[in-house]
This record gives sequence, structure tokens and C-alpha cells, in this order.
Amino acid sequence: MSNDEPKDMFETNLAEMLRRAAPKTDAASDKRLEDAVLKAAADRRRARRARRRFLWPIFAGAAAAAGVVAFLAYHGQSGAIRKAGEVKAVYGIVTVANGSAPQEVSGTVTLADGQRIRTMWGSQAEIALADGSVLRAGPHTVLAAGDTPGGFKLTLEQGALSVSASKQAEGRSLRIETPGAWIRVLGTKLDVFVTGANSLTKTEVCVNSGRVEITSAGKSLVLTPNINAVVYKGKPPVLRLVTPEIDELSRLAALAGIPAAPQGASCLRSAIVDFAPDGAADVWLAMEIANGTRAPVASWAFTGVRPFSGARAYSVEGLLLPVRVKDAAVEVDLGSQPVEPGKTSTVVLRLSGVEGLCDKRQDGLVIFDAASNGAASGTVVEFRLPEGARLVSVSPAPVETRDQNGRQVIIVAADARSIDVLR
Repeated sequence: MSNDEPKDMFETNLAEMLRRAAPKTDAASDKRLEDAVLKAAADRRRARRARRRFLWPIFAGAAAAAGVVAFLAYHGQSGAIRKAGEVKAVYGIVTVANGSAPQEVSGTVTLADGQRIRTMWGSQAEIALADGSVLRAGPHTVLAAGDTPGGFKLTLEQGALSVSASKQAEGRSLRIETPGAWIRVLGTKLDVFVTGANSLTKTEVCVNSGRVEITSAGKSLVLTPNINAVVYKGKPPVLRLVTPEIDELSRLAALAGIPAAPQGASCLRSAIVDFAPDGAADVWLAMEIANGTRAPVASWAFTGVRPFSGARAYSVEGLLLPVRVKDAAVEVDLGSQPVEPGKTSTVVLRLSGVEGLCDKRQDGLVIFDAASNGAASGTVVEFRLPEGARLVSVSPAPVETRDQNGRQVIIVAADARSIDVLR
């Protein structure tokens, strides 16, 4: 045994281990081996104990510092918020949430990565993304924004979204996911509308400038200005030109021989009501604006009498006119084509997702019941029924009927009051 240290539990265990592990030898050899190993262990322990008196305070300080650094690093990482951009309530009630109770936006607030934005009816939000893109969310819209290595991803659950996308860095693109489509944007301006629910969810993309790629049901289309796309959930996208509706509205007015608007008054010349399977409708209106004043008219305002998800306006040449929507009020900027004194000008208005035009019965019958020709100014209306819909009855007798891509189209002469969507 070692003469420098008393025998302790460590040495007892070590000696026992040596006796069991070593092969059988004589007693003298066992004793010499045991003493040699225990002495070496004792020398090593004394050297470590001498160093420990000097190293422990240093090691303890280093351990404490490492603990602080680790804590600060961890705390900083967990407390850091990845900033996706900023959100501002333009008017009305706008909320943001991220797995917790929604918080109402007051002024401009930071938008964290993945936060959900919701606008209430009659509200609008402006979102400035960190990549320089600017978004406008219309009333009754729900979306979320997340930054990914491939660019920002916007998830639009419902509502209307206007996008002014910044030029994207190489390898990045702004992407928009709706319940029925994927949209890829590379520096452009566009509007996206999501209406309906479940299998009747409809996504519509309207391109103002640049190029947009839309994908659904394994099929992709590239959109350019004046070419829109409509996607129903689970179906491939369908292209729609803006100008055909404008041309059709002019044809309808000529078909019925509708006179020009009276001096100083404005009137509805023709309309297209494009019904979706859920009963909502996109309504196109050719409004003749008459200027009975002595000064040019540079704007036209109206109020929607039924809920709608979005509004767009065009000249008869197909030029997109700026539109400002606040609550149910819509103002069309005619600054680029003002109406001169004593003159008239036609503005084509499109209201998306108009609700309440029809009564839906439990037996599946959808009824549109409105005034026909009467004392008020007349107009002509083209009704586009959903695919698969069957016409039961119509009064008065249609001016024209036709089949268009599997959808029944009925044109009737009507009272201008029959399309009760604005005042």
C-alpha cells in the first residue's frame, strides 16, 4: 500500500479490481503489482490536486462566462423576431395574430414572419414587405406572409389582394398560395381575388404589368397585362381576356338601341352578370357618365349596395383606371381621361364577388327576381349561368340565348334598376 496516503475507498476498489482481473500468480507478485499501481495512482492524484488549487478559479470563471454567453446567445435567438415587413391599417379594423389572440393594428406595426393578417368588412390594410414589395389587402381578407430562402410566400385564404412586387433577386420570387392555385411573381403589379369556399373556392388573377405564372391541377399558364386567369379549386386555370367583356358590353348596348344619357345625368347602358356556382357573381357595368357642369369631371364615385370583394374600372379602350375603395364607397379616377363639360364618357366597372343578387332555395333553385322594362331608363343584361346550371324559366323573353363553353348565356332587355349593385 502507499505510505503517503491512507487507504481509501478508491484504492480498495482498485486493488479488488486488479486481483479479479489478473491471472493467478504467487502472493509476493500480487503484492508487488498492487503496491506499484496504487503508488502510481497516488502520485497522479497529488499532482492533480496541486494543479486544481490554481486552475479551479480560472476554470470556474470560464465556466461561468460560458454559461452567460450560452444564455445570452440562446435568449437572444429565442427572443429575436424575424421581421417580414410592416403592416398599416389604412382604415377600418385590421388585426395580426400568430397562434395567439389577434391584436388590432394601430398605426404602423412590425409584421413578424408568418403572422396572419385579417381585415374586417369595410377595412383595408397596407403591407410593406422587407423585399420592397407593397401589398394592399381589401375588405374581408385573410393572409399570411413568410420569408423563405426562395423569396416571400403569401398565403391568401380569402379576399382581395393588390400586389406591387419589387424586382426580385436572382433565385428568389414572390409567391402567392390560394386554396386553389400557386402564383409566381417576378416584378409586376397584379390583383388577386379569392371568393367562395371549399370546392367552390375561386381564385382570379388580374395582371396590370409584368408577367405572372399561375399553376393549378398540374397545369401552368403565364399571364401578361389584359389577360386574366380564373381557377376553381382542383381544376386547371382558364384564361380570360379583359377586352372581350368590354367589347361585349358595347355590343349589348347597340343590340338594344339604348340612347345616350340625358344631359347632366349618368345611366347604366349594359351589364354582364357572371354567376359562380355558389350564387355570387362578377358584375360588369357599362356606365355612361354625363358632365352637365362647366368644369371637367376628373372622378366618379358611387356606393355599393351589396357586399363585394373587389372593384376595377376601365375605359372603353381597355385602359385600367385607378380605383380607391373605402368601406362600400368606390371612387374612380378619371384624371387620365376627364369628361369635358357637356360631354359623356363610358366607364366600364367590374365588381367581383357580389353577394345577394339571387335567392337560393333548399331545393337547389336559384332565383333572380328584379324589375323589367318600366318607366325608368332601359338597359340590356347578359346573364352567364354556372356550368351545368339548367334554366327553368325567364321573363321577359330573352333577346338572345347561346351556349358558351358549356355555359348557358341569356340576354334580356331590362329596367336599369334590375342590376341593383350601386347607387
